[in-house]
Amino acid sequence: MSLSSRTSQQSSQEGSDPRFLSCYQTKPLLFGELKDKTRPFGILDKFEEDRKKAKEKNDSDLFTKEYQHTRETLNNIQQLVDGTERNMAVCQTILEKFDSFASTRKSSKGLMCIILRLRSA
Repeated sequence: MSLSSRTSQQSSQEGSDPRFLSCYQTKPLLFGELKDKTRPFGILDKFEEDRKKAKEKNDSDLFTKEYQHTRETLNNIQQLVDGTERNMAVCQTILEKFDSFASTRKSSKGLMCIILRLRSA
């Protein structure tokens, strides 16, 4: 008996064997059922859907984490800017006091020159 005739004979016996048919029908579908589109997905379709959902969740978590990190960084920058503004205000006050001191010093020096001239005259 040739291999091809043995294979066809075996497959015809399997097709008529009710145990074979019941075992086959109880197996989960790998690719879904083509004739009924409303039927739930097969195992591969479910796997792909689960994988897609997991990737979307991972992407969403990553986006949320990056968003929070960016927000914290912007808050830190804002605090640094506020601190710099306060420091600049202090520096501005100090410079104004130095200018005031310098102008007082100039007028004192000019006054000293007038006093010295009056004494020598």
